[in-house]
Amino acid sequence: MDRRPSKRKGRQASQRSPYGRVSQAKSFKVKRKRKGILGALVVVALFAVVAVLAFPQVRAFITQTPVGGPRTVLTQQRVDVAFDRMELPAPDLSSFAYVDTASFIGPRFEGIEVGDVQKHISGSREIYSQKVTATALYTNKSVKVTVPISFEFTYDDANDTWEQGAVTEEGCTVEPVAPPSATAIADNIDTLLGAYDSQLASDFEGASSTVVSQLTAEGGTMEVNLLKSRQEETATMTVTCKVEWSDEAGWVPVVVATSTPKITDKSVMSKLTCDEGALVRLQGTLAKEGDGYLLRLDGPMRLTMDGRSWDLDVVSLVPASGTLCYFDPPIVEADEPEEAAKEAEEAEEEASEDAEVIDAEGEPAEEAEGEEEAEKEEESKRETVEISSLVGYRVSVTGTISLTGNESGVTSSPSGDSWGKIYPVQVTLTEVQKL
Repeated sequence: MDRRPSKRKGRQASQRSPYGRVSQAKSFKVKRKRKGILGALVVVALFAVVAVLAFPQVRAFITQTPVGGPRTVLTQQRVDVAFDRMELPAPDLSSFAYVDTASFIGPRFEGIEVGDVQKHISGSREIYSQKVTATALYTNKSVKVTVPISFEFTYDDANDTWEQGAVTEEGCTVEPVAPPSATAIADNIDTLLGAYDSQLASDFEGASSTVVSQLTAEGGTMEVNLLKSRQEETATMTVTCKVEWSDEAGWVPVVVATSTPKITDKSVMSKLTCDEGALVRLQGTLAKEGDGYLLRLDGPMRLTMDGRSWDLDVVSLVPASGTLCYFDPPIVEADEPEEAAKEAEEAEEEASEDAEVIDAEGEPAEEAEGEEEAEKEEESKRETVEISSLVGYRVSVTGTISLTGNESGVTSSPSGDSWGKIYPVQVTLTEVQKL
């Protein structure tokens, strides 16, 4: 009798083992391999993101380098090196008048821009380039010069490098940063006056000149005082010039007016004879020039000092720390025009006596001690003002006279340039009083 158990209907026989049913085993190496690949991909992706965000060169390479183009990106460092090694000639301003053309500082580069990669076809070759533009700045004490420049980097496929091309200057713009040289304009007054009035230019040819300037970096007006000494007389005249800037020619001065020439007989002109260091009193109109002051005398004065003589109409003033300035308007009581005209005529006559020596040695005289004490007491009762408030008024100045300049009357400033004028005589002030 067959005692083997019968097979159940609908169930397939399965392989049995001594220890029961066992499923097919999975490999642990496969799992580890898949996890490693995923981790590596994540790390690579992170490094790629960091590189794109942190390094502009990588972004530039991704965004600017076309497929099949340069294998190396043009870096900012390469551009900076090109500018550091760049040598440009100083701007040529020979066509600009009354402008300092020396001692330029620069170039200093601003607004540097690097264009995108451009593809050009030359025959069968593909040429890749990038254009660089910038502005070169030059400055000196007179002007600022702006020069737009450009050049190209061309990719060298054989050497896998970017080669710099020639620099192109695209014109220039010149802007003034300081007033023009008033002295240089005055030195050319014969030509300027000739364009205005040829007869006046002939009459004052070779005249000595002094300058009262109100010029700024925007131009303005200036006055040139001319004095022509003849055999028995002197002639004086004031020439007014308007000075404007031209982008093509620099400073352009034009004579716009002249005063009526004044002829003075040398026998009646004001005279002053003294030694250097004497205390003197002079009269004239107070004027401002730059940071200093001038006294425009009421009329020509023949000054004899230390064996030399000059015919002057302007004297340089040097305010001292203890200078006393008084604003004492004259009291006018004349109601009738005839009396006013008479006073004006008397003032004109006094112009020939508007210079005197108070103390030839520069020290107070003993016999005048009482008078000086009285004057000091009177001064203590008077109100002093700033010297600037007296500009434009006729004044009497007192101070110590001294020489400056050379035998011709005028010399350039100690620095040797032409940007200023030193007058032959100056007075270090002790008192200024409005007349």
